Amino acid sequence: MRTTDQLENNRESQDRVFDIIFAIEKFYKNSKRSIVSNAAQGWSHAASIDQQFIEKNIKNFDKVKIAEVKERVILHSLVSEEPTRNSRQVIDWLNNEEEIAEKFKKLKALIEYGDLNLINDSFHNDKGVDMSFALEKTFKSSGINIVIIGAGITGLFLASCLKNMLGKNVNILVLENRSDKKNTRTPFNREWLTHIESHIFQKHIPPFIKELLECFGIDGFVGLPLNMLEAILMLSCKEQGVKFYFSPKLEYSKLNDKNIGFFFDATGGRFANPEYSKTSPDKIDMKLPKRVLGTNFTNPNQVSNGYGIQQSYMDIVLKKYGIYHFPYIGNDRINTHMIKI
Repeated sequence: MRTTDQLENNRESQDRVFDIIFAIEKFYKNSKRSIVSNAAQGWSHAASIDQQFIEKNIKNFDKVKIAEVKERVILHSLVSEEPTRNSRQVIDWLNNEEEIAEKFKKLKALIEYGDLNLINDSFHNDKGVDMSFALEKTFKSSGINIVIIGAGITGLFLASCLKNMLGKNVNILVLENRSDKKNTRTPFNREWLTHIESHIFQKHIPPFIKELLECFGIDGFVGLPLNMLEAILMLSCKEQGVKFYFSPKLEYSKLNDKNIGFFFDATGGRFANPEYSKTSPDKIDMKLPKRVLGTNFTNPNQVSNGYGIQQSYMDIVLKKYGIYHFPYIGNDRINTHMIKI
């Protein structure tokens, strides 16, 4: 039988082995970018010499794949030159490139090789972060506090525009669950080609982003793939001070905070909160104070049939349908497809 001392010694030996293994793993994870970058230079040099001795007419020679490999080496070298740039430095790096083709390659490289400005949220350096921590660090007693659920093209564009127009008067937290682990998001991967009118898209975005977008597209249209537009808007948001929180599971119950002024669902109708659906009532009665809206410069007309003659308020009923509540005046549902602030 083994003595207690022998067992203790074996346990200590195993702990030392595990410590060494963990230290090695940590070293290679932290050094991966620089190791691959340095190795890529050797691969490129060796390939440039070897190609002088390779027979050109080799059967089944796949030129397309060779071209892809070369492009990936070039793309990786672009982002590995300066891996610690902040969002504004990345924007300036792109704007300072005069050649459109090279600018496009750099933008593609940022996405393909996971630039940290695009995949890390605003709290990745803090340990034990949850949504409560993100709310506390984002929202203030002064200004308008806004939550945007969804960090795709709609959520990013909305956040960038609001922050550009309202500045320090608004505090914005964008939530995203397209995430494999907390505080990081999956890379932008939707490469659908866009065709957006420049004057609409650029109306309320910052000048340094306008300069970047104006390079891509002709005849008054922006023609970048969707993931590149998302990447540019992500950089725009971070530069302006918009906060992000990424997690595979978002605790929506934490959003029951009286300091939050507005919620926006920017998920394209994919937002679902089963906990809310189970506990919420079928009908919610509300009384909205009577007021005259200044709509002279807009198309909608003031609702005239919602008030009684002597009433100082309008009766609104929120009726539950699935995971949502929809507003009704009497038996008539209010339908709207836009919001104006």
